[in-house]
This record gives sequence, C-alpha cells and structure tokens, in this order.
Amino acid sequence: MLVPFHYIGVSDYTYNGEVIDDNTNLKYLVSEERVKYVVEQSKYYGYDGDVLHGLVFVSRKEEADEIAKLLTKNGYPSQMLSSEDSQEQREQAIEKLKNGELTYLVTVDIFNEGIDIPFINQVIMMRKTESVIVFVQQLGRGLRKAQGKEYLTVIDFIGNYKNNYLIPVALTGDQSRTREGIREHVETGQIEGLSTINFELVAKKRILKQLRGKKNLFTLEIKKDYQELKRRLNKTPLIADFIKNNMVASQAILSILNKKGNYNDFLLRVDKDAAYSWENDYLDKTLTFITSEFLSGKRIHELLLLQKLLDNGVSSRSELEKLVVDNGSYCNDDVLDSVERILTLEYYKPKSYDNKNDKEKNKTEFAKLGGQALIEISNNKEYRFNKEISELLESDPGFKNLFVDVIKAGLLNARKYDKENIFTIEKRYTRSDVNRLLNWQRKIPAQSIGGYFIENGYCPIFVTYVKSNDIDDSIKYEDRFISNSKIHCYTKNGRKLGQGETLKMFAGVSEGNPQLTYLLFVKRSDAEDDDEFVYLGTGKVTADSLKQEYREIDKKGKLVNTPIVSYDLKLDTPISLTRYRMLTEGSNE
Repeated sequence: MLVPFHYIGVSDYTYNGEVIDDNTNLKYLVSEERVKYVVEQSKYYGYDGDVLHGLVFVSRKEEADEIAKLLTKNGYPSQMLSSEDSQEQREQAIEKLKNGELTYLVTVDIFNEGIDIPFINQVIMMRKTESVIVFVQQLGRGLRKAQGKEYLTVIDFIGNYKNNYLIPVALTGDQSRTREGIREHVETGQIEGLSTINFELVAKKRILKQLRGKKNLFTLEIKKDYQELKRRLNKTPLIADFIKNNMVASQAILSILNKKGNYNDFLLRVDKDAAYSWENDYLDKTLTFITSEFLSGKRIHELLLLQKLLDNGVSSRSELEKLVVDNGSYCNDDVLDSVERILTLEYYKPKSYDNKNDKEKNKTEFAKLGGQALIEISNNKEYRFNKEISELLESDPGFKNLFVDVIKAGLLNARKYDKENIFTIEKRYTRSDVNRLLNWQRKIPAQSIGGYFIENGYCPIFVTYVKSNDIDDSIKYEDRFISNSKIHCYTKNGRKLGQGETLKMFAGVSEGNPQLTYLLFVKRSDAEDDDEFVYLGTGKVTADSLKQEYREIDKKGKLVNTPIVSYDLKLDTPISLTRYRMLTEGSNE
C-alpha cells in the first residue's frame, strides 16, 4: 500500500545572487547558509506525525558527508550513508532513524531502489534530476504506508539545472513528451488521486523557462521510448503502437524532425535500419501530407474516407455522409465540400496558381504536398485514389504500412475530440487548423489571419495574452480577461466603428442578431513557442461595449494617432477557473 505525497518545488539557495546549478562549487553546496535555508523550508512545510524521519538526497559523496554534519550542528542529528558502507552499517543507521536517534539519513543513491523504509515521512531533494527513473525511485522510498502515516512530504530544491523539466514528468507519469503537457502540469499542479504538486513561483519560472526555445527537450527520451517499445513489441513500432501503449504523443514523435515530415523521416533519425528507402519523391510528399493534416485526428471525416478507400478501393459522397453520421460526427454539405477540396489538394492552391510559371508553381504548398489530387472524383461523386497512389499501395508494402498507420493513428487520436462539434473546448489548434476545420475555400497564410479573420460566417479570434517585448508596438494589443466569462479585445489598427471591416465584423450586434459566430482561441504567451491556441468556446460581442479608441503608434520615428475599435466578448460558457488562472495569473514571461 502507498500513501499520497505532497510535493513542494522550492527555489534552491542563492549565494551572492547566484543560484545553485550543475557546475556549482562544492563549498557553496555545503555552506552553512544553504543548510539553514533547507532547515527553514523543512520546518515550514513540515511532515506527517509527531517525529520527523527524513531522507535527504544530494549529488556527491563529499556533499552528503558535510550536509549530515551541518544538519547535526543545526539540531537535526544526521548520518551520511554511501555505497562504501556495509549492509550491516546501513541497517543500523535505518534503525537509529526509526527509533529517533537520527532525524535524517543523507545519501547520494544507495536508497534509489530495493530498500523500503516505510516510516519515512519527509524526503528532501538537494540535487538535480538526472532521470525520471531515478527521481521516481528516490520518491518511492517514502511512499510505503506505515501505521499512523497518512502522507509523505517531498521538498525539492530546484536550482538552475538543465534537467528541471523532467520533474513534472516524473511526478505525473506523463509520457506524452510534449511541452504543452508539461507546462500545464507545472501551472496547474494537477495529478490523479489525493497527492498534490505545488511549485514556488521562482521554481516554477525555472522549469517554464526550459520549456521555451525551438530545441526539442525530449529527443533523448523519445529515442529511448522508441527502443523500449521496439523491445517490448519485438517489432518496429508504428505511431499507432505508441498511442495504444500510452506513450509518446503523435506530435511529439514528429517534433524531433528539423522540418515538416513523416514517420519514415523519424525512423531515419532514430533507427535507420528500420526506415524505408524510396526513389519516388511522391511517396514521401504524400505521407507528409496525410501526416501533417490528418494524424492529429482533429477532424475525422477525411480519415473515414481514406479508411474506406483502403478497404474497398472506391466510395462515394453519399457513402461518406453515411459513414460520418453513423460515427456520430457532425455532417453537412459545407464539410463534405471541404473534404473534397482538401483531398484533391485544391484547398492548397493559391488563387494565382494558374498564372504562375513552372518554377513558381513548384514553390507552392500544393506542389510540396504532391502536386496532384490524392483522390479522384467522378461526375457522379465517386471517390478513388489517384492511379499512382493505387499502384503504390499495391506494389510498395513499406509505403502502404506507413500510409495505413497514419489513418489508424489519426482515428485513435480522434477519440480525444468532440465528434458532434467542429472544435473541442480546451483542445489546441493552430490558425491553419481553424482555417481548414471551418471549411474555408483556400488555405490562408497564418500571418494574414493574425488576430482574427472573417470568412464563411465565422470570426475566429486569436489572443496571445502576454505579449512579447520583442514584437512591434503596432500589434501589441492589450486584450485582457475581465472575468472567466468575458474578455476585452481589439480590432486591428486603422479600423473605425461603423466603417469598412467593422461593418462586417459587428453586423447585427447592436440589434441583438449578430451575423457572425465568434470563436475564441487563446495562448498564454509568445514564450509558448508553438503555434497552437487553446479553444475556449463561442461568444457574443456585447453591443454596449463597442468603443472607438485611438492609439499612438510610432511610424518611422513619428507618433501617429491611429484608430482602433475595442469590444467585449462574452463567452457562452465560462472557462474553467484553472484555465483562467493559468492565463491571467501565470508566472511572468
């Protein structure tokens, strides 16, 4: 039986403005000031029971010896144990800890595994997190249930260590290997069961800081996960295998690539012998296309059609409609038209495509995704794979294997989304996702969408809550939540109420009959370096909030009074208080 744990991540001791890090000199690790600081935190956060029985983990043997002496000096009798101590000496020390002669045992790693000390009621971590496995092993030393023991207190002193991001991974068991998953664990402290996780603000900032930047933090872990799953399955694992085994998230698998790619590109990075070798560039482009657009499962319609074509070779619009309806998903002519535009790649053709020369055409996304329709549509709305794809699926088992895997994995991922609605509240979407899922005629560049875009009866609004100091003042809009059900927003610069774009954007608002459906997508800050926003639901612009304002914007060294319209969006469903706090009270970037 195990007891719950209450984990507290606190900032490690600061010496002359310098925080403990991977290269800190031993004399600062064992300073009396640091130990006094540790004792203060131990007193503050306490332990369960009448008598303190503590275990302290440090980085080096020399450090363990000095820390034990200093704890003893400060009134906490302690003993250092190392791998050089005999089994008898270890058992004697444990007995002294149990009967109260000692308050702490200080060690490096001899209690990582294999020894249960159920009466331990406080664990102190004074070292960097080298690996998830070691962290869990050390935490586990105090989780055994003992008479009268209700919980374990864990105090983790977090310095400027390069592996701090592994702490929430170890605490939650999250194997998704995604930045956003870890970021949310740190911000919310949520964990299943009765255990709790709390990070002091400074400690939280240190972890969140590591989650920024373009480098994939989890590359090493993902490679290890791949090898472990390969060993477990005794075969080359595919994306669907990771999902079925609750391991690496699909987007994390592909995130270790330097550019947009597919699973074969991943295999070339982690296991070259298992990768396929193709001379036909079209295979690679096709796999990249279906991977980038359908693997996430954010819309199931294309996946159902592709699965039907794999099974039968032919389908039709009426069959697709039945497939979608039988699946319990929303269905209408707009979405079926959108599926056709996407699978024929017409959606990716810019308006000016036919007027471009061959060199210019080759630079378009249409060309990069294959340059020809994935499916052919007859006059009576029958669907088939194009001739080349049909032949490749017959003749190339490797291509078929990876093609089928994307469809299977996409269908598995689709289970996370609300089938009855276009978007699922609290799920993440890029501007490109929103463009596609709202059935727009063509793909619009993300930079052209910006903070909002009006098309096809919809106005998706994208808010980056904390603006980066690096962005231009002209686009540093001061959007802010008034409550968890209302947000104050701005149009783009140069807009006047009752003129031009605002006539369309706020049509019918004053009459209580808005002509647009407003959808709110928010992310905390630009420090979240991905392009995804959290969907928070639909809302209505309140008529009495519409206001003409002016901003002074620096244009070539001259301040220009520029018109802008502000408005309040009242959400149809208030956002969760947890999400509200994450957005409005999160640590400063």
